[in-house]
Amino acid sequence: MVVGTAVALYGVVSWAVPPELFNDTAAGYQVWLAMRAGGPFNCNVGPTLDNLAESVATFQSWWAPGQYLVPGFFQLLGLSLGRATLVVVALGSVLRIWGYWRLWLACGVAPLLAAECGIVAVFARPFSGYFGNPYVGDVLQAAAVPWLAILVWRWRELRGWQCAALIPVLMVAVGLKLSVLVAVLAMLAWTVVENVRRAGPAVEWRRAGGWAVRAALVFVAVKLAWDWGYLKRGASIGAAGGLSFPSPAEWSEALAGPLFSALGVQSLLNRIFLFPGAPLLTIGQMWPLFLAGAVGTAVVGWVVWRKFPVRGYVVQAAVWVGVYAAAFAWFHATGASVSLEERHYLPAGMLLLPCTVFALRHSGGRAWRAAGTLLLVVMCGYGVASFAVNVRHRAKAGAVGRHGFSHTTLTRGALAELHRLDAEPGSERTVFYVTMPEIGLEVRQGRTITIPAEWWSEAIVRRFRYSGRVPRLVLVLPKTFVANGKVDLVKGEFPDYGTWREHEVDGFLFIEGD
Repeated sequence: MVVGTAVALYGVVSWAVPPELFNDTAAGYQVWLAMRAGGPFNCNVGPTLDNLAESVATFQSWWAPGQYLVPGFFQLLGLSLGRATLVVVALGSVLRIWGYWRLWLACGVAPLLAAECGIVAVFARPFSGYFGNPYVGDVLQAAAVPWLAILVWRWRELRGWQCAALIPVLMVAVGLKLSVLVAVLAMLAWTVVENVRRAGPAVEWRRAGGWAVRAALVFVAVKLAWDWGYLKRGASIGAAGGLSFPSPAEWSEALAGPLFSALGVQSLLNRIFLFPGAPLLTIGQMWPLFLAGAVGTAVVGWVVWRKFPVRGYVVQAAVWVGVYAAAFAWFHATGASVSLEERHYLPAGMLLLPCTVFALRHSGGRAWRAAGTLLLVVMCGYGVASFAVNVRHRAKAGAVGRHGFSHTTLTRGALAELHRLDAEPGSERTVFYVTMPEIGLEVRQGRTITIPAEWWSEAIVRRFRYSGRVPRLVLVLPKTFVANGKVDLVKGEFPDYGTWREHEVDGFLFIEGD
């Protein structure tokens, strides 16, 4: 009842005030629209560096295809892309809570504690936030992982036929979001540890080694299939080469992430320290807060190890947290392009949630339990309040694009001007340069170049140099680019253009090359 009511409320509000679009999801939708226009599978189509007049299809391996294929299915049924996305978020949210409820109970968590965890998860920001800013890949991952974990739990003996059946199932799951592979590693490692634990001290090393080998073979098969069939075909988050010790923010966030993720703690910290009018800290300077979260993870682990009634579940949560912390520390050490965001750890966070709620509400003295309950109430209140604030922000912006998404960076007047230019005769020969993939989705007739010049470093932006000319080139840039000098930086990407004409509309510059 609580889940259904929350999903209905969030869904109806976001249906009336359309959600804004996260950059990663928007980039995936660019691929989807290119495919619908006749392009190759999983490829984005845009102007080439050597000749603006020509187009090239680039295989998009940075994100898994599930983030656009699943909403795309509902779009094919007649919904707008925005409405289709909301349907996916609603269904995924229900499957997520239902799945973890089933997983918690299957592993011995008491029904009352599982119910408390479900309520906390529904009201925390990592649930409500996806209705306002849908990270579709994260939604699909959160919906799929508990059901996969239940399946692996039932097949934990890893017999030959079970391993053979698991490989294609897990391969499809990774197609929803590439980081599901970390969850696959965690659940397979958990089966080995659980089998050894259940067998007791008398377990034969040959038998234990057999479980480990079969689990490793399943993981390697799934990983290699995606490495060679997908990731190697284009750019991805793969290691940059070499090893380096992660910065304090990176290694401490890897330890704090599982505890932060299910409650949205880092989101609240970001709102306080990173996103006020004048940011108080940089993400790298937040490492003491992440370190406090890492200590909190250790405290929760110590409490539940001593007092939680189901030892097997504590072991399971420890394995998941350990695998996620180690995996993301490894990503940072090898230079992979992985951001410091708590959402990456949500599968481990949801596994840890019963332990967290137990440690805060069902252990220690009255003062400890009162403080723990207050913390949970605050985080749930933040989840609801942040959704309401985001709705107000979207409604105030009032810039709803042609696919049914709200823009909070592109203004209403600039959106209308972009549509006007794209609708003019001959606009199919126009190239629009935009700074966000969600802005690029608004171009229907022309072609687009999407370079995130607003948050990419100057060194990266300078790597892009487009030769040649087209009948019309239009740069769509925020007016703030004048003060920070990025207008000239962007113009420098087109050396064959010498003069420019520009006009301003509602805080944006529309600059045409001559």
